[in-house]
Amino acid sequence: MELQGAGDAMARAIATKLAGIGAAAGTSTVNVVAGGQRGGRKNAMIAAVQAIAKRSPWYPNREAMQAIRFAARGLASGDRGTQVRALADIGEVLLASIRRNVAEQKNPDGSQFKALTAAYARRKQRKLGFTIPILRATGDLLGGLRVRVDRQ
Repeated sequence: MELQGAGDAMARAIATKLAGIGAAAGTSTVNVVAGGQRGGRKNAMIAAVQAIAKRSPWYPNREAMQAIRFAARGLASGDRGTQVRALADIGEVLLASIRRNVAEQKNPDGSQFKALTAAYARRKQRKLGFTIPILRATGDLLGGLRVRVDRQ
């Protein structure tokens, strides 16, 4: 990260604080990964195809971003347990956000999910008795999602 005006005292103090956070927290990634009875690979493929079809709940919504900003404060802690908990909390917030996005049937741009094709809607209605909500036919796609935190 680069700070403009790094010559003044405030910019130096912020840069020092950011460097301390980076050193304390290390490099970590929080991932929401597919699983489920069909298997992670198949559910990940289904999720990717649905995103292309304008049915993409795989994003942190506004409420999730606020919660993530709050949880990320724990990464600045010198306590390893607090850092681990903060990463786990961020993952859980992401997972809850995806589930809420599916419940609300909303894409990242705020638009509603694209309607099912007529043929698929008829098959889904015949087989399951419902067509809405989209992405909830068996529950395996959302039920198979899990959080994975990788620390380097």
